[in-house]
Amino acid sequence: MKSIPISVRLSPAEAAFLADFTAPDAVTPSDKLRFIINKVRKEEHAPHSLTDSRQRVSGYLAPALEVIEQTESRCHHQSTILAAQHYWLERSLSSLLFHAGNIQQSDESIQLYERECLELLMNSTEQLLRLLRPPLTSSHAPEMFDKMRHKLNELINVQGVNYE
Repeated sequence: MKSIPISVRLSPAEAAFLADFTAPDAVTPSDKLRFIINKVRKEEHAPHSLTDSRQRVSGYLAPALEVIEQTESRCHHQSTILAAQHYWLERSLSSLLFHAGNIQQSDESIQLYERECLELLMNSTEQLLRLLRPPLTSSHAPEMFDKMRHKLNELINVQGVNYE
């Protein structure tokens, strides 16, 4: 395929952005622009599977989660609560992204999405209850865990939930 040369005028801010932009194997402004175009082109298309959705969402969340993981590492404190929350968040957003691109105006497609949301909620709630069952503490907010445990115990007692 033959390349088509184009001329573009950029503002100083846009030129600075392009100069500072880093991407795999993109060195020249042309390489960087091609990378950006290809990324946007891929994102315009709905994911074809839940796996595609998870990969896309993982890319969106990675910068924020990396900051948290680096801080946890530096502080020598790993939070299973945060890990569970991040897992749930990634799965929930993946499901939303996938189903939003595939839902037709039909009861069946909406019911499928609803069922998946309920399964995610049930799994994350079960995991949270298991994490809170032992005397879980945090050096950051121990009183928050006590309050949460008390509230959950109230709910469990009202609903008649059995831990065993």
